[in-house]
Amino acid sequence: MFQDLLGCFGRHVPYMYSSSQLFDTVVVEFCQTEVDDTTSVPTSKLTHFARGHFVAAGIDVSDVTELTSKEHGASVAQLIQSGIDTANRKAASRAQLIQKWTILPRDFSIAGGELGKCY
Repeated sequence: MFQDLLGCFGRHVPYMYSSSQLFDTVVVEFCQTEVDDTTSVPTSKLTHFARGHFVAAGIDVSDVTELTSKEHGASVAQLIQSGIDTANRKAASRAQLIQKWTILPRDFSIAGGELGKCY
């Protein structure tokens, strides 16, 4: 059921991806960004794929910080919300709805110190 939601979301907002499921109901989403080759830490630079989707929608951004800027923030939010609304309409139940979201400044990673080993 949860995977169905992520698949639907991914089809309608392809420049985002699901990082993980936390607990039973929270999904952490990140915009696709490049990874530093030497440190393996995610950067704030959008991948060519992600940037292409924003540019196709008329939003010329290349960095995550630009996604929340005064110049582009409202347009980006509207674009993402539109994809979420489409995915939510196809959800099998209210439990699968994406109800709240935010753009995080960078992806979680082991190299960046946000994730660690599970024991």
